[in-house]
Amino acid sequence: MSSLLPPETLCEIFKYFSHDNPTLFKCLLVDRTFCKFTIPYLWSQPFKRQLNDQKSESSLVETIILSLNDNRRKSVLNLLFSSRTTNSKATTLSSSREPLFKYCQFITELDTWYITLTVAKWHSRISTRSGRYLSSHIQDPHVMKIIDQLCRGLISSSSNLASLLLNSPKSAPISLNFLRTKDLLFSSNFDGIKKIKDHDYIPSKFFPFGIQNNSLKNLSSIDLEFRRQVTCADLIKQFLQLIQQQTQLQTLIIRNYRIIFAKQSLYDALYDQRGSLTRLEFHQCDFNTIFEIEKFQNFKRLNALVIYNCKNLPSSQYDTQQNVDEASLYSGLKVEKFFLSSRNTSNHPTRSHLLPFFELVSICHLQEIVLPKSCSIREYEILLLCASNLVKLSIQTDLIRENSAFQLISNCRFLKSLSLYHSSYSDKKISDEFLLKIKRTLSSISLLTSINLGFKLSGFQLETLLSDSQLPYLHKIGLPDTPDARKKIINLITTVARYARANNRCLQLGIRTDRFKKEIMNCVTKSGNLIEIVDSLSWFDNYGENNEAEF
Repeated sequence: MSSLLPPETLCEIFKYFSHDNPTLFKCLLVDRTFCKFTIPYLWSQPFKRQLNDQKSESSLVETIILSLNDNRRKSVLNLLFSSRTTNSKATTLSSSREPLFKYCQFITELDTWYITLTVAKWHSRISTRSGRYLSSHIQDPHVMKIIDQLCRGLISSSSNLASLLLNSPKSAPISLNFLRTKDLLFSSNFDGIKKIKDHDYIPSKFFPFGIQNNSLKNLSSIDLEFRRQVTCADLIKQFLQLIQQQTQLQTLIIRNYRIIFAKQSLYDALYDQRGSLTRLEFHQCDFNTIFEIEKFQNFKRLNALVIYNCKNLPSSQYDTQQNVDEASLYSGLKVEKFFLSSRNTSNHPTRSHLLPFFELVSICHLQEIVLPKSCSIREYEILLLCASNLVKLSIQTDLIRENSAFQLISNCRFLKSLSLYHSSYSDKKISDEFLLKIKRTLSSISLLTSINLGFKLSGFQLETLLSDSQLPYLHKIGLPDTPDARKKIINLITTVARYARANNRCLQLGIRTDRFKKEIMNCVTKSGNLIEIVDSLSWFDNYGENNEAEF
């Protein structure tokens, strides 16, 4: 049967089972055609699968070990069976066994944290000291040698590796000259998993896996995350050298202001990439340590600029009440995606932190924007009057209650995605007057395909909002703040199902699925499967502000 289906259909079918424990192997029981299209998908990120039982985890680790090349496999097996703590009866590993596929060649993403955690769990099962805490297995020098050899083997065997997250404890430096990678993500600390007590595994001068060599020159994406203060001058110098030696860098993300750059040192490192860099993200950084805002003008190909919860943003030469030179709003960077969120508590409430970026970015080219809560109605006017090409707008401010703000949103005729959030209504139902304003706004935007509502709505209010709305292209409705009551959830889903049936279309509903799973799926079945439930926790990104992940 599977041989009659096109490859695209097979992949779509199997995505629904990708988090089911046995599917990493059970597809082998179908036929060769099925394996050909499902094995690459299922094994692209094997360590991130939700393998909740010990048997599945053991099968995964042992299959990976057997998939390594001969020398590396023998090295891991020798380490394993030479240990006095290994219970040989608890594992079926042997050097003579051969897996059906060379699974390692299908891996596209590796996270050394997940590798460490999975191997530690597996070792705790086959160890004679199985009663010990998992953290003690992670710190076991013998286990660390196995993990180190396994990481080396995986990196060298994964010919399609595209993303590498180095987030690992005391691993010996290894050579990455053979690494064919497009993305590099790494963290300077090892406390990412909160289920284990925080341990300071990383020495202050630790640089993961010997990246200080010059072997990585073709990275297209670098994501630097610092979970504790980084003041070591040599380490900071190595970070900057890693950035500077790239020849095809397109994305740079720096998270947390725990690294102290010398003034302009980051800009100097990025100078050679100014012609290729298309995306810049700064999360929780001190803006003073980045570079002057005018320097952004040199990145001519910059397409997306994200500044999230940064301190010490520059202030505009204009007050929010003053007129702004309109010519400056149409010049500057042709950025299509702009995200700005600020932690600033300014002593001058009329002083704008948004206008400096409007003076930098060509507003007429903006297509997607997320605005800070501190944004003034004047800044809304400047933006929405000029951004004629806006297709995605996320407003996270109490100013959306203003009539003028709703009117400005209605003027965005090409808007396809609208996200409305209001802190005053996060814990209570919205008023009928406010609901009517939203309905009028939605009715005026005929191209709208996606709406995300950050308010608690009853089923009746949602029906009122959707009824008679001329939204022929609407196919996504996001309700991130799902009520706790089971009856209210059922009413919301039933309301959306009626709307889908009345308009003869299928809809995606973003709703929390970690509660009342059985009731939710029963509602979907009764609706004739006109609704596809999408977990709102994965629909919205991790900025902590419920913005759409596509940004």
